[in-house]
Amino acid sequence: GLGAGAVSFLVENQKKNYGYRTTNSKFPSSYIHSVKESSRSWFQTEPISQQTAMSEFMMMGLRLREGVSADCFKKLFGRDLEEHFSQGLTHCRKEGWMFDKRYALTQRGHLFTNRVLLTLMD
Repeated sequence: GLGAGAVSFLVENQKKNYGYRTTNSKFPSSYIHSVKESSRSWFQTEPISQQTAMSEFMMMGLRLREGVSADCFKKLFGRDLEEHFSQGLTHCRKEGWMFDKRYALTQRGHLFTNRVLLTLMD
């Protein structure tokens, strides 16, 4: 990401880390100064595990009307979404928070988004 406060994600797929998140300085003046000086202090790097990446993928995807793509999940992580989140998905569907055949929130589910995410991440 470019600019103050921008966040990027770089997939590395190493055994220890799935990738890295970089976060640029939030303050425009310090971001500009650091970039001009070619200093690496304008961003911070955080290692991200595959588990964290999968959870964040779900969290971001469920905010969309169309929801999460099981095919995209499989391509990115090499795992089956339904198997990985099976207990949480079953619970969310029983509560009426998610559709039966899609990985998307119902209107009721949007009212309980935080509960849905906590259920899936357990």
